[in-house]
Amino acid sequence: GYHPKYVPPSHYPVVPRIGFTWSVSSLLNAKGSLYFALTPSAMMAGMSLSFLFQYAGDSLLPGVRASLDVGADFLLNWKPYHYAVNTSAEVNLDVIFHTFGTHEVSASAGADLELWGPNLGGHASLHMKIWFVKINVDLSFGASNTGATPLTWAEFQDSLMPPVQAQPDSVDAPSGSTHWNYVTADVTSGLVRQIQGADGAQAVTYNVVNPKDFRITTSSAIPITEVQRGDGSAWDGVAYGALKRTGLGVTPMDTGYQRAAHSLRLQRMNDSTGQFEDAYSDFTTPQLYAKNVPYAMWGTKLLDPSKPASLNQASLIDDTIGGVFLSPGVPVLPSSSQATDRDKFAYETTSEYTVFSWQAAGSFTPDPANTANPTDLLDNRRVIDAVQADMLAADTQATRQGVLDALGFISETFNLNQDLAQYAAFAPRYGAYTPDA
Repeated sequence: GYHPKYVPPSHYPVVPRIGFTWSVSSLLNAKGSLYFALTPSAMMAGMSLSFLFQYAGDSLLPGVRASLDVGADFLLNWKPYHYAVNTSAEVNLDVIFHTFGTHEVSASAGADLELWGPNLGGHASLHMKIWFVKINVDLSFGASNTGATPLTWAEFQDSLMPPVQAQPDSVDAPSGSTHWNYVTADVTSGLVRQIQGADGAQAVTYNVVNPKDFRITTSSAIPITEVQRGDGSAWDGVAYGALKRTGLGVTPMDTGYQRAAHSLRLQRMNDSTGQFEDAYSDFTTPQLYAKNVPYAMWGTKLLDPSKPASLNQASLIDDTIGGVFLSPGVPVLPSSSQATDRDKFAYETTSEYTVFSWQAAGSFTPDPANTANPTDLLDNRRVIDAVQADMLAADTQATRQGVLDALGFISETFNLNQDLAQYAAFAPRYGAYTPDA
């Protein structure tokens, strides 16, 4: 369930309160309910409890009807911190006499207490009625209910934004930036592998990417209203469409903002000069993506428990600009071939008889001292098996893999640990080759 004055958005579940009914006896009944809810803007809880005693009476004893109702509702907003508590108690008594006719005497008493803070203050109301006499007492105490106090920007940063981190030397942020990590950029597609290196004393991670699938995704902790280049100039061609760029603010500060620019500086190193140069033309126009953000953080109106109607805002602001996708520019495609006359491809055959000069193969003399030379087919198979076992030995494979790793090859792509020797028809032979004169 929810606070009595809170109207949940349509997509919130309609959850009945936890309740009970109890017939204690034929004269006494009890019932109660309990609720708790946690939303992006507030926490709320409450309970109610009722007792009812009824006795019809007879010719000797009067009829009696007595009831007791108590309840409490609690509403807490954490940023900015503010609470509101409402409690109530009510007692009613009716006595019906059946002597010389029917006569009824009624009495009731009740109290309501409202507390708020900080700073603590409240209002109490007492009322009583006996037959036709009414008494009412109202009392206020403590601080007046001025509502929640908006946060300052520093308080909002410290409480709800990404924590302060030391700025790495590799991050190009304005001098003195203390919250540079409000915007992040990651390679989300096309990453082949990462190589750890060093630039002087600074550790550096180099990303090896496939330019065909390469994509950078940026993300902003603050909803964006526009995208611009690093020098502050507008980025032509950015398609904003129906993405939300107005009606944004900082809810806990009770303020709105008109502009939150997402600045992107794209550079690449000139191998000749060793200096970074602008590389905007190497990328396509940034493509925006939508992100839903909580109204409790990025709305324009403070959510104030002292004014429960202010809590009845939509829980999310749909389709704000969360960041951009950056992809390499589309490569220039080759144009169509020029038409060529068919007779240009005409040809004539010419016989040439001295292109190749054949030579005798020479002779091979096996080395009888080398035991690897097979002497028959069975021995040939033995030598092949020995070569194969040597190629697949663990130390041989480890040495081979070490060479591949040093050259930067990926083992899944280049696999040389295969039974290649089994495809040999003849084992290797060792000896001397003598070409013909």
